[in-house]
Amino acid sequence: MASIEKIVETFSRVFELDVATRAKQVRDLLQKLVDLYFQETWDTSEVITSSLDWSFAELDYETSEYSDRVHQLDQSISQLNRIYEQFVLPQAVVMLVGSLEVYLSTVFASCLSDVLGLNDRAVSKISGRYNFQNWGDSVDAFRTFLDIELCPEGVNSSEVVGLQQRRHVLVHRLGVVDERAARQLNLPLSSIGEDLKVRYSEVIEYVELVRRIGEHLCLSVEKQSQLPQARHEQV
Repeated sequence: MASIEKIVETFSRVFELDVATRAKQVRDLLQKLVDLYFQETWDTSEVITSSLDWSFAELDYETSEYSDRVHQLDQSISQLNRIYEQFVLPQAVVMLVGSLEVYLSTVFASCLSDVLGLNDRAVSKISGRYNFQNWGDSVDAFRTFLDIELCPEGVNSSEVVGLQQRRHVLVHRLGVVDERAARQLNLPLSSIGEDLKVRYSEVIEYVELVRRIGEHLCLSVEKQSQLPQARHEQV
């Protein structure tokens, strides 16, 4: 999760710099400076003789080339922004759901083995009943077999379901919103048939959501693992 967060934050900082706009401003200022110099000092009957004239003439030429490079930079940043919005942010959502699934399934199987003492065959059979990409299945599995509630205090299950539903649209609907997705995600009907938009702020919120679930589950498992020992000590 730290890597996902770092990637989207780095992209975001690039766009916050607004490099292309600053480069254009520098180009325009340089051109105004050159124009002002020749407007005030240049006599068409004269030839360039002074070193200062030569310096401004070179600056005029370089500013023209710089203008072409600014245009290329602007196009490159626009392309980078398109990649960021269409691929990086959506893929971050997919990766977060995948990470959560792996974490939940791994912890569940480990607890069945270490806390309940079940053998590999029993663990595999029980784990196979549940789809850990489905929040309802995950909640049921941990509640039924381990007496653990997956939702941390202050977290609503609908937040996790929303994350998983977005992943479903991105993976199984090629990112295109259909009527069911619009209804489940509380999107306007006008979004049907359009690409699902994923914002940077949403990814950061989802990273924090998954982190909170992971930390909560880790503490819950620690408490559960201490119960047999406590019972044994009481006996």
